[in-house]
Amino acid sequence: MKNVFISGSTKGIGKAIALQLSKKNFNVFLHGRSKKGLQQVANLIEYQQNKRVKSITADFLKEKDLKKVSNFLKKNSIEIIINNAGEHFNGNIFNTSFQQMKRLFQVNFFSIFILIKDFVKWKKDNFVIINLNSFAGKNSSKDEIVYSATKHALRSLSNSLKQQFIGKNIKIIDLFLGAVRTRMTKKRKNFKKLIDPNDVAELVSDVITKYSSLQVSDVDIFRN
Repeated sequence: MKNVFISGSTKGIGKAIALQLSKKNFNVFLHGRSKKGLQQVANLIEYQQNKRVKSITADFLKEKDLKKVSNFLKKNSIEIIINNAGEHFNGNIFNTSFQQMKRLFQVNFFSIFILIKDFVKWKKDNFVIINLNSFAGKNSSKDEIVYSATKHALRSLSNSLKQQFIGKNIKIIDLFLGAVRTRMTKKRKNFKKLIDPNDVAELVSDVITKYSSLQVSDVDIFRN
């Protein structure tokens, strides 16, 4: 069984992916900021699938926690990383503070950059990285000025990595998501019409396990 690490896996899309992959031929490794939330997901997987689950509590705003996660990945011989953890912020050029900008870049981009950098130092080949991006990573918005910038940076990182590892048995996949039914979108009037996180989880499972003769790279995910 392959070892897969999912950041931000205590709720929403990350939790859905963890539950979906636990049904398949994967050992699932969880991450979150809440010990209680991690334990709830781990207990659910252990009850439903009779699998032991390892998890790590870490705050991506803290450099020492990122180092702890990097060590966790190496210790557990992780083969697949799913970068799901992230934060959203609505703000334009006038009402976005420097502190808000630093926080969003740290969580949405710098932390991912650091984890991937540490990961590829020891995992030279035969791995998969899936970045859960957003339409904001392709289409900027005046009301999501910093959020869009972080997602554009993530897209650029992925494109550079694809060039870096040409010729190796490596998959780097970007999923550009529209609005998904999660805690962040629950106040939207059209909440029930948004993308189901379980459908996203099934897609993630498919791009990892299927299509042995082709390479999936960028995937745009719209709601019906």
